[in-house]
Amino acid sequence: MQVSSTGDPSDSSPSPLFLHRAWRSYGAFDPSVVQSIANLKTAGFKTIDVYMFPCFKCGNPAGQVNKTLDGLASAGARFGTLWLDIEGSGVYWGSDLVRQHPHRCIPADPSSRIFRSL
Repeated sequence: MQVSSTGDPSDSSPSPLFLHRAWRSYGAFDPSVVQSIANLKTAGFKTIDVYMFPCFKCGNPAGQVNKTLDGLASAGARFGTLWLDIEGSGVYWGSDLVRQHPHRCIPADPSSRIFRSL
């Protein structure tokens, strides 16, 4: 089921989605996401998701997720889904697929910071 852009259940037009980076590939929170979310809400976007591009060389992928969530929460930035941009093996995450597996996770509960492996 798609959410209508007007909120009216009889309106079948999809709500526009905007996806903004919240974590940079070199291992840092992207502060521009905070103002972008505010601007998008002012412009009428109902669905604003964010993504992070975790840094393999920085290690501690769970810590990077937590820092992303902390950065968003401390700024009061409200968003829908946090997406993970995991590039193909050999690019940023090496070629060892077994080693990569623990880094791929999804929320077990969207309202919490509890993640489970894919």
